Amino acid sequence: MPYLRHIIASVLLAVISMQALAEPQVYRRKTTAKNLRPAKLPASSNAAAVPDTIPLDTLEERGLAGAIRLSGYDKPLRSPRESLFVTNRTPYDIDGLLLSLTYFDSAGRELHSRGVTVRCDLPAGVTRKIDFRSWDLQQSFYYKLSPKPRRDGATPYDVKCRVTAIIIPSTSDRTSHD
Repeated sequence: MPYLRHIIASVLLAVISMQALAEPQVYRRKTTAKNLRPAKLPASSNAAAVPDTIPLDTLEERGLAGAIRLSGYDKPLRSPRESLFVTNRTPYDIDGLLLSLTYFDSAGRELHSRGVTVRCDLPAGVTRKIDFRSWDLQQSFYYKLSPKPRRDGATPYDVKCRVTAIIIPSTSDRTSHD
């Protein structure tokens, strides 16, 4: 008798499965869409526009020497990011900066040097804070003007930052604020 319940349940399950398979295809729901095509965006004159990179010496030739000002650099001891403030005194809206950074120990010896590209939205005449990944992967250095850490063994450093180029929207997108 205990097997009778199992037999009845098996038969009911088989009947329900066969009935589901026998239903016409119109009742089944398709879960995958076929013949999909990417949506076509309206063609615009800026669709293939590539941003322009203006080297620093070109800015100086245009009478814009010192138009990009860097200030307020910071990198605490355990931070994986460096930050600084950038002031845009050019007539261009800036989409990115190419920076050259050189790091020095307290004796003035060079620890590291690198170039970094930072994407940012920096309208003309505005100051913004930018963040970028730190060179200090072990997080054992701190900027000399940052708060002194409580932990011993942390190494202070100094940094020289300079802008080597700016990235502005393509010529067709460029805005000038005179």
